[in-house]
Amino acid sequence: INILGSMMLKGTTLEPRYGNPLPRIAEGPSGLLNAIGLQNPGVDAVMAEELEKLRPLYNDKVIANIGGSAPDDYVETAKRISTHDMVGA
Repeated sequence: INILGSMMLKGTTLEPRYGNPLPRIAEGPSGLLNAIGLQNPGVDAVMAEELEKLRPLYNDKVIANIGGSAPDDYVETAKRISTHDMVGA
């Protein structure tokens, strides 16, 4: 995967989110709709677990994708994730 120009993380929030209840995907005549609900383990787990799993496979910086319910959530998530050496943007 190191030949990729860049890699963006799945949406990451300050606290874990369990996502929307099932069903999360609906198929229609023109395609699929999804409503996963930003399911993720939270910024601390992404940094400690997910990025560390990626480290031996990917030698470049990743782009963080953050979400939140309030402006302060975005600020705190950005502050935390930006301290990880694998995050470039």
